[in-house]
Amino acid sequence: MRESNSLAILGKDGTNSLPGSVTAAEQGFPELADISEWYGFAVPAKTPAPIIASLNAGLVAAMNDAAVQAAMRAQGLTASPSTPQELSERMQIDYERWGKVIRKAGIKLD
Repeated sequence: MRESNSLAILGKDGTNSLPGSVTAAEQGFPELADISEWYGFAVPAKTPAPIIASLNAGLVAAMNDAAVQAAMRAQGLTASPSTPQELSERMQIDYERWGKVIRKAGIKLD
């Protein structure tokens, strides 16, 4: 285990925007290696599948644009476009994970 820093990067990869920073896994917390940020957009529940597919195709095209990727990298982010199903699965995983943490810690909404 590396000496603990006051800052740790979540996820499996570090970031070039914070030179010298290390991941939480490198600091001895491997269970934090699969935590990453994600972004998505939502539409009303009854939105027709072809509209969702069209919106997703536009978002994927934007995320694959070299200028967008460069701008994201400059902020320490990584473009990783996916499908609506993959985002739904990621959200469910995070919901279950953080729900356990919230219940264990006894966190209550004020």
